[in-house]
Amino acid sequence: MNLLIVNNQQTRHLESVLKKEGYQVKTACHGREALSLLQKEHFDGIVSDVFMPVMDGFQLCRRVKSHDRLKKIPFIFLASTSFDDGDEWFAKTVGCNLFLTTSEPDTVLPQIKKVLQHPKEFTEVCEEKEFLQEYSARLKKKFDSILEQMEETQKKLSQSEKKYQNLFEGAHDATFIMNTEGRQIEANKRASELLGYTLEEFRELSFREIVVPSYISDSEEKLKLLHQGEDVPIYEKEFRTKDGKAIPVEISVSGIKDESGRIAYIQSIVRDIEERKKAERALQESEEKYRSLVENVNVGVYRVTPGKEGKFVDVNQAFAKMLGYTKEEILKLKVSDTYMNPKDRKKFSGKVSTQEVVKNEELHLKRKDKTPIICSDTAAAVYDSEGTLLYFDGIVEDITERKKMEEALKESEGKYRTLIENSKDSIVIIDLKGNVQFANKATEELTGYTMGEGVHMNVRQITPLKYWPKSLFMLKKAMSGEPVPYFESVIKRKDSRYVPVESGGQAIFRDGKVVGIQIITRDITERKQAEEQIKASLREKEVLLKEIHHRVKNNMQIISSLLNLQSKYIKDSQLLEVFKDIQNRIHSMALVHENLYQSKDLASINIKEYIKSLTRSLVQSWRIGSSRITLKLDVENVSLGSDHAIPCGLIINELVSNSLKHAFPGKKRGEITVSLHPCDGNEIELVVKDDGVGIPEGIDFRNTQSLGLCLVTILAEDQLDGKIRVERTEGTEVSITFRVA
Repeated sequence: MNLLIVNNQQTRHLESVLKKEGYQVKTACHGREALSLLQKEHFDGIVSDVFMPVMDGFQLCRRVKSHDRLKKIPFIFLASTSFDDGDEWFAKTVGCNLFLTTSEPDTVLPQIKKVLQHPKEFTEVCEEKEFLQEYSARLKKKFDSILEQMEETQKKLSQSEKKYQNLFEGAHDATFIMNTEGRQIEANKRASELLGYTLEEFRELSFREIVVPSYISDSEEKLKLLHQGEDVPIYEKEFRTKDGKAIPVEISVSGIKDESGRIAYIQSIVRDIEERKKAERALQESEEKYRSLVENVNVGVYRVTPGKEGKFVDVNQAFAKMLGYTKEEILKLKVSDTYMNPKDRKKFSGKVSTQEVVKNEELHLKRKDKTPIICSDTAAAVYDSEGTLLYFDGIVEDITERKKMEEALKESEGKYRTLIENSKDSIVIIDLKGNVQFANKATEELTGYTMGEGVHMNVRQITPLKYWPKSLFMLKKAMSGEPVPYFESVIKRKDSRYVPVESGGQAIFRDGKVVGIQIITRDITERKQAEEQIKASLREKEVLLKEIHHRVKNNMQIISSLLNLQSKYIKDSQLLEVFKDIQNRIHSMALVHENLYQSKDLASINIKEYIKSLTRSLVQSWRIGSSRITLKLDVENVSLGSDHAIPCGLIINELVSNSLKHAFPGKKRGEITVSLHPCDGNEIELVVKDDGVGIPEGIDFRNTQSLGLCLVTILAEDQLDGKIRVERTEGTEVSITFRVA
């Protein structure tokens, strides 16, 4: 069926309901438009409002019912404005089939269906004159009623405007009212205080001039949403004050509609949230610091719900890592799942609930891999404002290793005490004033005082006055935290006997401060006696060794003298030269023993003095004037034992003798240099060189008929275990490098 609905929001609402029921619906805004549609199309029913512009419902109904073709169409009135009982009677006089005063679908729809399916027979409408008289009277009455309503409405509106104005001006929040384009801003006093503009200045502004530029596009989007009839939730942005300062604000924006339902104005209620933002930032910073602190501490931090089925609410990474879980894994567990014995969870939970705070409770938990872990737990109960228990917050520290160390320490202390009590050395602990706080059994044997007598004695009482300054110096050194090396002293026993001792000490610390000194003292009476015996024996051996060196030197001098006497009877010059070489070799060895005899250290000699004496003796032996051959020495103060000094002396003897005999033939002048220096590590370098004619290239240094040169090679490589190098440019240079211990 085709229906025509004329005007009014209520009938428009009915349109959608009728369409759902299967009716074909068309609409018209007033009576004249409806007549036009009726002339063109067929309709099975008309639903019309009463009062409409251009042509109202009464006129439309009379025109329809007066038309031969249209008068059988059912006509239904749906009154949307105020009416009285006379309206329904008048409607029937113009041919109305049904007069409804409500638009509720459940009420209206059945009646409309009934009229459309069983329309009443047509009745004659009233005469035009009668219609006009009644219509005019009813229209006047309606206008009078409307005027009364308008006056009452105006009065209420005036009162409402006053209330609104008072509310507008007295509001604690800034309020802005502007046109649909965001201009011609009306603002209250608070808005002026907030942004610094006068009310007149606001009227010349657009919202774009008071919003921070970066927020303008967002504001325009929200303006579009309002025009589209959508609600805009409260949002935040930044406004710009007259002096250019940006301030954060919270905005509630809404559209003010006119009578047609279109948005005529935009209202914005703006709240300054600068202080709130500061508080939020401070809170966020505080939370971030707290979160950072909790996440970065080495101890576990947790929050759990109370009760038997308590769950983890939050934990830090250290707690999760401590138990071998990820944070996500542990938040899925019951708290009792982490206990070695779940019953312990119930006991601990009850204890925290009762005491509210429990400190350093030792708990036996288990890791993800089921291995046990011992923890120290400090927990507190958290309640809401009504006293309801919400959570347990706790701090957990893994003390497994500490417990092991404590057990090991107990065991160690037992061993230490046994060691102290069985020690043969005296072990004493004194305070910073020198008073004895502890002494072992060996102290009693050393000093003659019983343990009861010794405790609280002062160490000065057993230290002779002569040794006290040194002992005091060592005690002060220990008090400063430095270790005291063992030093020798003497103590006075209870029986007044003096006992030589060796003592050492170290500070005892507590909380980083020195609180006492541990002194270990050993009776060295027997050692002192042994040392005296050794010293006496050593003196005897030194005398004997000096006597040996003296006698060896004298015997070599006798041999040298005998060779000298014998040489006077030798006429062969070559044989005489051999004798002289032997004498010089004997003399070089005799010089070593002479130096050892004269040395305070019987094990080594000063090589510098030895070489000086040896070379001077060689020059004198060969009767060569110092004006023709110069002898230059460059020898450092090095001490060598006899096992190195004798080979060195023989080498110097052979090389210098060789230079004196062969390097400077005829009356040739020249220079012989002897140098000895320590090198890297424990190496010594001995160099003998001359600027003479040099050893001929054809002579092999290691394979020659000369006993002297062969002797040099043997002494250098075999006895000194050294390396020999020979240079033949600009004379002869022999360098020998050997290692000493």
